[in-house]
Amino acid sequence: MLKQRTPLKRGNSQLKRSPFKSKSPASKVHTEKAIKSITVSDPSKFRLPSRVDGSPIVIAVEPRRENSALREFAKDQPCMLQVPGHCNHNKATTVGCHSNWAEHGKGKGRKADDHYMVWGCSGCHSWLDQHGATQEEKRSAFNAALVRQVAEYKKSLRCKSLPARFSTAIKWALLQLNIDKRLDELEEMAVEAGLLAPMHLPESFRSPFPVHKTST
Repeated sequence: MLKQRTPLKRGNSQLKRSPFKSKSPASKVHTEKAIKSITVSDPSKFRLPSRVDGSPIVIAVEPRRENSALREFAKDQPCMLQVPGHCNHNKATTVGCHSNWAEHGKGKGRKADDHYMVWGCSGCHSWLDQHGATQEEKRSAFNAALVRQVAEYKKSLRCKSLPARFSTAIKWALLQLNIDKRLDELEEMAVEAGLLAPMHLPESFRSPFPVHKTST
């Protein structure tokens, strides 16, 4: 076996490096793609885009129908909702309870129209707005209360002691229901339920409701 006896001198390497060869630029191959013709069966699908009008869209919103005298008339009246297990029958807590459904004018941040309002005690009012009953149960209770409410409105109009402002408010509510084509149906249901006589009440009829004192 051969051995290297003489030490290699630093900087005098016996290894030789091959010089770097410059790379020749690769030849570029230009290829042209064949252009295929397109047959357009429906040119309307390839119309140029049109400019979009950025002006805001104005949506007409029907104003809420309200009557402050009708809401005031609900004070100290008997409850029309009469929800079993929730009605406290306390007239001192009665307020006007509005519908919670869109067909009666209810919307986001918007109460239903005042003619879709029924008298309700605090217990029934809380049940209608906050209780976990189903919408079908609440809608059924409100519809029944609305029938009772129409009957009470009709009876109140025959009361001679009723202040004129409340009489005008009741006539307004019945007119709005008639405009909505609901009054005839509600009156028929009230007659069928025995809440309203199909004939006019006698002139001597006096409402059992308390007389409201108007502020001067």
